[in-house]
Amino acid sequence: MSQGIEGFQRLLDLFRKSSTWTSGGLVAVPFLAGLAHLSPPWPPGVIATTAILQLVVLAIAYQVLQGRTRRTTTLMMLIGIAVMLACSAAYLQQLARHTYQVPTTEERFAKGSQCTDDALAVFPGQCPALGNDALRTAEYEAERLWTAESIDAVRLRLVLLWSLAYVGLAWTLGAFFVFQMRGRYLQAPPPGSPGAEQAEAPADAFPQHNTRSTPVAAIDPGSVQWQSAEPPANAAPFPPPVSAPAPSPVAAAPEALPEAFPEPMPEPMASASPPATDESGGRLLRGDELPTTAGAEPDEARPTENAHRWINARLEDHPQGEPLKVGQACTLAFGIDAQALENLGAGSSVPSQVVVPQDQAELTLTVQLNSDDFRIDDATRPLRVLASGLSSGRARFDITPLHDGPGTLLATFHSQGNFVQQMTLVLQVGAATTPSPQATRAGRPLLASKSLRRRDVGISVSPAAAGGFDCTMWGATQGRARLPIQAAELADAIEQLRKALMNVVMRKAAPKSFPFQDAIDIAPEHRDAALVELAKAGYLLYRMLFHHPAADLQCKAMGDWLRKQALDSTTMLMLQVIGDGFPVPWALLYLADAWDENAVTWEGFLGLRHVIEQIPLQNEMSTADSLIQEQPAGLAVSLNLNTGIDAQMNLDVVQRQASYWDALKSKRPGLRVTTRTQASELLSALASSDTDDQILYLFCHATSVGLGGVGGPNGSSLTLSNDKALTLGELNLMAATDRKLKGNPLVFINACESGELSPLFYNGFVPYFMSKGARGVIGTECKMPALFAAEWARLFFDELLAGKPLGQTFLDLRRRFLVDHGNPLGLLYGLHSNADVQLVGSATPLDP
Repeated sequence: MSQGIEGFQRLLDLFRKSSTWTSGGLVAVPFLAGLAHLSPPWPPGVIATTAILQLVVLAIAYQVLQGRTRRTTTLMMLIGIAVMLACSAAYLQQLARHTYQVPTTEERFAKGSQCTDDALAVFPGQCPALGNDALRTAEYEAERLWTAESIDAVRLRLVLLWSLAYVGLAWTLGAFFVFQMRGRYLQAPPPGSPGAEQAEAPADAFPQHNTRSTPVAAIDPGSVQWQSAEPPANAAPFPPPVSAPAPSPVAAAPEALPEAFPEPMPEPMASASPPATDESGGRLLRGDELPTTAGAEPDEARPTENAHRWINARLEDHPQGEPLKVGQACTLAFGIDAQALENLGAGSSVPSQVVVPQDQAELTLTVQLNSDDFRIDDATRPLRVLASGLSSGRARFDITPLHDGPGTLLATFHSQGNFVQQMTLVLQVGAATTPSPQATRAGRPLLASKSLRRRDVGISVSPAAAGGFDCTMWGATQGRARLPIQAAELADAIEQLRKALMNVVMRKAAPKSFPFQDAIDIAPEHRDAALVELAKAGYLLYRMLFHHPAADLQCKAMGDWLRKQALDSTTMLMLQVIGDGFPVPWALLYLADAWDENAVTWEGFLGLRHVIEQIPLQNEMSTADSLIQEQPAGLAVSLNLNTGIDAQMNLDVVQRQASYWDALKSKRPGLRVTTRTQASELLSALASSDTDDQILYLFCHATSVGLGGVGGPNGSSLTLSNDKALTLGELNLMAATDRKLKGNPLVFINACESGELSPLFYNGFVPYFMSKGARGVIGTECKMPALFAAEWARLFFDELLAGKPLGQTFLDLRRRFLVDHGNPLGLLYGLHSNADVQLVGSATPLDP
C-alpha cells in the first residue's frame, strides 16, 4: 500500500477519534444532530450523505494541505471556522422559520415560501408565514399550504447550509490534523505495525530513546559461537539475512572478550535547460511551481537517463523585488520541477539528485531546514516525489530573519534517514539594493540507485564560515550544532590518534618480537594493552569533537545523545556520516560516560557495535548504484600491487594474493583479472575513460601529507613496485576527475608497511576516486602489518564475492578477528562507501 493511502488512513484515524470524543464515531456528529432534531428534514439519507461529504473534504484537505506552513494552515483553519459558523447560524435560523414537526409522529418537514391559491384564500393575512393553527387545519400536509416548488427550494437551502457547515468543520479539523501529522506521521508505518511506536515518537532535540531495537548476539567465550538472544517485545524484525560462508574459527577464543555484540546487519542531471518565466507574482529563489508539475499528476513514465529535474525554492508571501526585513516572516517553499525557472538574475536552478526506486510509485522525502540567521518554525517538512522525479506539492517553511546582512539556510533532503542532497541558500536581509540570492548544492550520487535503505542516524559535517564545523543530524532526532574544533586542532587530534594506532601496530613483546606484525593471533595481554591504548585515543577524539572546551550546550547534547544511542545494548545503528574536510575515523571513536581505564570494553567502539558508512560531501555526483553487476560481461578486477613488499618483508603475501585470484578464475566463469605493478600502468588506467574495473584493489605503500607538509595534501601518494610515488597532485593533473571510470569501481587501498599513513590520506584520495565515478573507497587509517592486511583482504573478498553487503561484511569481520584471534586491527579499516554495496549476478558462491 502506498505511503499516501497509509497517511490518509492515519488522518481518518485522528478524525474518527476526535468525532468519538464529541459524539461517538466518524458519522456520530451528524447522527447526534439528527437525534437533536437539527438535521434537515430532507433527504431521508442526509446523515450518510453528510458522512460521505466529510470523507471527500478530508481527502481534499490531505491532498492539498500537505507541506503547508503553520501560517497557511492557520489561515485555512480560520476560513473553515468562518464558513462553519456563518452557515450554522444561517441554517439554525432557516430551520426555525421553515420547518415544522408533526406532534403525533415527531417527524420534521419543510415548509414553503409561497402559499397555494387555497391557502391564500383561507389565510390571506398570514401567508406565507403560516403557523401551527394553519398546519392543523391542513392535517400537517405542507403541500396543501405551500407550492411544491417553494417547498423544494426550502429543502435545498437547508441541505446546502447544513452541508457547508459540516464542510467547514471537516476542513478545519482536516487542516489541523494534516499539519500536526507532518513528515514523521506521513512516513511512519501503520499503527500497530513493527516500528510504528518508534516512527510516531516526537522529534525533540536529542530524545533519550532507542532509534531501533534489534536482537543482540551473545558470545560464548568457550565455544566462540554466535548465539542470537531473544529480541525485545518492541524489536523491529529484520529481513532474512543474506547467505554467506559461515566463519570457521581458526584459534581458541581469547579470554575476557566482550560479553555481547549485536547481530550482523541483514541484507539488504546536471545540464542547463532553458529557463521559464514566472507569472505567479512570487519572488523566486530557485523557481516556482509549474502548473503542469505541482499538485497534479505528471506523466507517469519514469524519466529517461538524460531527463533533468531541478530543486526550486521560492519565497512566498513576500513582495517581488523587495528585500527581506528583520522580524518579518515569510514562507520558503521547496519543490522539484522539470524546468529551471527564471529567478530574477539569481542564476540556474540546483539539479536534483532524487530518484524514486523502481518498485515504488512515489517517494516521501524529509526536508530539514537549519539556519543560525533565521528563525524557522517546524524545521522538518515532507516532500512527495512521484515516479517521474517531480514533486507533488511543496515543502513549506515559515522563516523569520534575525539580523541584517547575508543569511544562510541549509536544506537537507533525506529519505528514511538516508541522505540524498543538500542545498545552501544565502539571502540578503535589509539591503537597500537586494543582491541576487546565491544557491549551491552538494550531495551523494543517486542517479543509478535501485533503492534507498533506511539509516537510523545521519550526520553531515562541513566547515563553518566562522571556523570549526557545522554538524547537522537527522533520523530519529534532528538537530544542528557547531563543532568548535578548528581545522588545525582536528589535524593534530588525528595525528595523535595515528600515533596511538602505530603504538599498537609496532608494539614490542621482546627485542625482536612484534606481536601484531608477526602473527594474526594475539595473546590476551597484548590484546588488552591494545584495548586501553585504542580506547584512550578514541575517547579523547570523541571529547575533542563534542565536548571541546569551547563547545556549547547543543554540541554537547548532540554528543551525549549519540553516546547513549551507541551504548544501548538493544540498539544497532545504521550510521551514515557525510563529511567535507572532516577525515575522522568514526569506527575508532570510543564512547563512555567518563574515562576509566579499568572499565574499558570493546563494546565502547562505534565500529564494533554498529554499521558505519562515511561518504564525502561533494558538488559533483556521478554514481550511486549499490549493486556491482557481475553478469553478463563477467566481473572485472584489477590487482595493483607492490611486488617489492614480499622481498622487503621476507614474506609471500603479494604472491598469495595473486594466487588467490588465479584460483578464482576456474570457479567463476567470466572473471577478468588485470594485474598492474608499475605506477605508470595505474596512472594510464585512471586517465582512461575506457577502464572498466569494477573492483580496483591496491596492495601497496601509501603516505599522507597534511596541510603543513611538503606539497600539502596533494603530496599524499601511492607507491607500487618501482618505488615511484604517484601523488594525488599528479593524479589530478594527468588523470583528471572529469574523465570518469567506466566500471564505477569499488576501490580498496590496502596500504601496508606505510609509516606515514594517517586518516588525513583519505581527505584527498576518497573525494578524488568518488569524483572519478567510484562506488566507494576502502582503506586503512595507518600502517597495516602485511600479514594482517593480506588475511583481511582474503576474507573480505570471500564475503564480497558471496554477495554480502559491505557494511555487514565490515562489522562481521571486525568481530570475527577479535573473537577468533584476539586481533582488533579490523577497526583500522574505514568504509568510505554506501554500506549497501554488494555483488549481484554472481556465478556460484565460494566454498567456505
